[in-house]
Amino acid sequence: MDFELYRLSNELIFVRWGQNPDSTSVNAYLQTLEKLLDTANHKLYFISDLGSADISDRRALHRLAELTWHHHWGGSVAYGQGMNARAYADVVRHRAAPVHHSDLMWGVEQALDYLESLKPGVTATIDREVMELLYGYASVGG
Repeated sequence: MDFELYRLSNELIFVRWGQNPDSTSVNAYLQTLEKLLDTANHKLYFISDLGSADISDRRALHRLAELTWHHHWGGSVAYGQGMNARAYADVVRHRAAPVHHSDLMWGVEQALDYLESLKPGVTATIDREVMELLYGYASVGG
């Protein structure tokens, strides 16, 4: 698969994209999210590292936006530097439930701060310095 899911806490799930996904990977991702939401007994929050992956399938993005209306969807944020990352964020944000999906962020720190604004304490178990070192982006652009 082109993505990996890591449960950082009972409520917080980290999604990491390793490359441009094919339609099989995107569909598997959406099915996995839906299953997580359906089996949860509380709200879930998601932080997605798009890396340089470009997720541009509009139908898949619309389906992702529909999942934000699930009663167990607490919120999400994505960051990355792929060419279509902005388009990804815009499509999802326009169709997402209000305040449950943010604009694309350009670094881990901003993304974590956004999730904290949705639910204080949701990122408390994360070592921000380590995560920034491993997954953050020091610069934006080319």
